[in-house]
Order: sequence, then structure tokens, then C-alpha cells
Amino acid sequence: MWRYADNPNPNCSYPAIIGDNPLDRQRQLANLLEWTRDENCTLTEQGKFLAQVEIYKELLYNNSLMNLNTSYDGYLQDFYTDEANTNVGRMAQVKYNMDAEDYEEAEDINSTITPENLAAANERTTNEIYLATWAKDIYTLTESQYSMLLDIAEQNPVSGGPAVYTARVMLGLDFNDYGDIGERLSKEKQIKESFMHIYPNPTSDELNIAYSLGENETGMFVLCDVTGREVFIRILNSVIDKITISTKVFEQGIYFAGIKQDNEVISTEKLVIVK
Repeated sequence: MWRYADNPNPNCSYPAIIGDNPLDRQRQLANLLEWTRDENCTLTEQGKFLAQVEIYKELLYNNSLMNLNTSYDGYLQDFYTDEANTNVGRMAQVKYNMDAEDYEEAEDINSTITPENLAAANERTTNEIYLATWAKDIYTLTESQYSMLLDIAEQNPVSGGPAVYTARVMLGLDFNDYGDIGERLSKEKQIKESFMHIYPNPTSDELNIAYSLGENETGMFVLCDVTGREVFIRILNSVIDKITISTKVFEQGIYFAGIKQDNEVISTEKLVIVK
């Protein structure tokens, strides 16, 4: 049997599959899979699980990697078949269906995931919320959805898995994972009180701004050009959770949309206006 020869990182991470040559990619996938099954593998159990999910996704997106007439074909085919109805296969299948915008199938499969580690639990939760909101063009979260995403977003990606980044994107957050816990969570108060998401992006005619503010709070939606000049301002209140503005009067280019409270910008997104 072959051995993994690419110097794996001795912690929770695993080597990326690199290169465009199908034979090289197949070899790397097979070697990585064998490494995760080796009793001397330095990955945590969760790290092994996440590595196998990525292997399965690679095979799911490109079935030909299991049929290259090499000694690796049968090994990868057996893995693909054996894991189809496990958390490994199901997590990969959910992502595949979400990318294909087959949200109904993704929702059905996601509901069958039975998490055995933190990363899988986070993945199922973020998938569930995404499929109930963004996949349906709903960008205002319920208090429960917001709280669950925030709990995941605050975690370190090493222990919480890739879903930590998904949660941060959905909340519009950017934590410093290398600072101390106080610094990493310094935005928590702002996060809990305010949220904003703009769509469509890019846009040409109009822009929807979905937002939430603290109870009885007011704020200001501000649109700035690349020089920082404010080109549009609208007062916001906590009673309304979405506004729509016309972008026809703005020139084509890159802008920055944000919410201000107490003269401080607490949520921003880049906007592209096309003509």
C-alpha cells in the first residue's frame, strides 16, 4: 500500500490537494485518505473527519478521479460507496446540492446528518439557517438564528470547522483568530445589536438593504464612494427591517455601504454598481 509523502501538518489541518493533473490529484486524494486511516495519523478525530469530507467532495464534484485506470481507482470507489450514507458523504452532498441550487434536496440531506463532533454540528446548523434564509432571498435573521450563528462565528475555526467562516460571512463579521479572546470578541456587543446585508450585488437599478438594530435604536445607512465621500444617507429605525433605494443616479464603480450608530460605522459591505 502507498504512503502519504507530502509532509502533513501535525495538528488539526491537512494538506491541500494541488495541481491540475488528474493523475496527480487522484494520487494525492488516495494518499490523504490512507493517512487519515493510519493509526499514526497526527490529525485529531475531527481533523480526520473534515479531511475525509473534503476528499468526498472532490470525488463528488469530479467522478472521473475514481476512474483513471490506476491502482487507486478501487480504493477511492470503495470509500465513495461506503461513506455515501454517513456524515462524511452527507455533508459533502449538501454542499454539492447547495452549489447546484437544489435547495430542497440539500435541506432533506442536511436533516439526516447526525453530528458526532463540533464541526459537523456547526455545519448542519449553518446549512439549516442558510437554506431557510439566504437560499430563499431572506436576509433578515430571527433572534434564534442570529444567536446560533453568532455562537458559531465566535469559535476558532480550528476547533469549530469551516462553518465558522460561513457564520461570519452571514453575519458580516471578521474576527481576529490570532488575538486573545478579549480582542477576538471585541465586536460582540455591536454584533448582537446590529446587522446589515445588501442585495443584489452587483446591482444596476436598485439596492435592497436588510438590517436589524437594537430595540428602540436608530442608525444611519451610508453609501460612500472609493474616496470615502458620502454619496447617500438614509436614517434607519428599529421598526423597519428593510429599505430599497434607487442606484440609477450613481455612476458605475465600487462603493461601500455601511450602518452608522453614534457616529461609528459598525457594519460594512462592498457594493458594485454596474451600468
